[in-house]
Amino acid sequence: MPDPVRDYLRGRGCSDKAIRGGLEYLTGKWESTAASVAQGQPQYYDHYLNEVIVRDILAGALEAAPPEQRDRFEGRVKAADDLIRSHLLPLGQTLGNEVAARRRGYSRGREWWFYHRPFSIDRSWPERLTAPGESLP
Repeated sequence: MPDPVRDYLRGRGCSDKAIRGGLEYLTGKWESTAASVAQGQPQYYDHYLNEVIVRDILAGALEAAPPEQRDRFEGRVKAADDLIRSHLLPLGQTLGNEVAARRRGYSRGREWWFYHRPFSIDRSWPERLTAPGESLP
């Protein structure tokens, strides 16, 4: 039986764990990230960037999902989005590679997760993503 979510995840080059876990796995990872950010835990750049990529993959997986499957997860994803967004700073650029973002057609409104960073970050973050004089742990 065809599985459009798993097909999408394979096409994105996701790990076997993500492919097997599907929307439940991806949604759970994003919920954990949102909770960590909301609790003010310092976020490490590479780890957070990976979690934001998970959010992007989750968006595509939800689009690929049949309506009954999508309906089971959209509320949880929206709740995690609402939780994390109040703990993020908007950026004038993407978290990652600007050229790749333009090539992929990312927009600040649709892929908002690439254009924000947590309030609480550590010294692993590139200087271009920190505020002048910001004190980092």
